[in-house]
Amino acid sequence: MKPIQCDVCHKYYDAEKYGSCPHCIAAQALQSAAEADDGLRERERPARRSIFRKHKKETTPAEEFFPRESASVETPSDVSQSDSPPPDDEATIPARRTDLEPLSQTPPAQLSPDGDPADADAPVAGWLVCTCGAYKGRSFELPVGRSVIGRGSTAQVCLAKEHSVADKHAAVTYEPKKKTFLLENEGDAPTFLNGEKLTQAAELKSFDEIAFADAPFVFVRLCGSRFSWEKLAE
Repeated sequence: MKPIQCDVCHKYYDAEKYGSCPHCIAAQALQSAAEADDGLRERERPARRSIFRKHKKETTPAEEFFPRESASVETPSDVSQSDSPPPDDEATIPARRTDLEPLSQTPPAQLSPDGDPADADAPVAGWLVCTCGAYKGRSFELPVGRSVIGRGSTAQVCLAKEHSVADKHAAVTYEPKKKTFLLENEGDAPTFLNGEKLTQAAELKSFDEIAFADAPFVFVRLCGSRFSWEKLAE
């Protein structure tokens, strides 16, 4: 992994994984979608016609020399004179509305299982690598802060294919000030650390073996005494 800082948005990303800043690419894509949506609204807006101007009476050349007497025409009282269609050359287009809320160009905040917004831009602090089962060989990022592991769709580490894992099974928290990783249970589902059942919060060390029910993982840390994002930013 080669973390670098983008010169435009000042966020960090993995240069080995991305050729350019993924945060800037996502922002440009959202801006293009917003501009396309504004153009579609402008084309679909119907034109309004003025109904307060009188029609211009067309006359023939003979009527200019021999005007006819105007005949009075009775119109029903319940018919409004404004029902007559206005001429095409007097159509008016309404001004663009300014009371519409602009489209948001930032993606919606991801909600954590507790209902609080999760920091999607938090840098990675470590990984969980699956050693057996449906996710064998795959790694899951553990960002700075608290990450919930579970089968539910709102979990930061979502293990939807592991049916032995609970919706909110366990949580791993990285504390930047203490430079420590803590593993704790989120419910009654069993969690094992190095072969022993977890009964209370325990500090993790690199290459510790963790089993969420029947799903085994190995913990690999990045942040600690040798590396931290705080030191890199100084």
